Amino acid sequence: MERCSRRRPEPGIPRPSSGGGFKIHTYANITLTATPGGRRRSTAFLNAGLADGGFRPVVAEVFDGLDRIRDAHRLMESNRHTGKIVVRI
Repeated sequence: MERCSRRRPEPGIPRPSSGGGFKIHTYANITLTATPGGRRRSTAFLNAGLADGGFRPVVAEVFDGLDRIRDAHRLMESNRHTGKIVVRI
C-alpha cells in the first residue's frame, strides 16, 4: 500500500499544514464490506447512526416549492454553501 505522504496531492483538496490543523476521515467502503462479517458490521454501524440520529446532514438552506428551484440551483453553482440544499415539494 502506498503511503499518503508519497501521493501526489489532488487539485482543490486542502492539505494540513505542518502543525496538523485538521484531520481527514474517510470511509473505505470496498475494504470494509469485502467479507460477510464486514458487511454485517458496516450495516450495523450505519443502522445505529440512522436510528440514534448520529448521522444528521447539515442543511444549508431549504427552498419551498419548485418555483424556487432556480434559487436553489444558483446557490449550488455559487459553491458558497456548507451542507445540503433542500427543495421541499
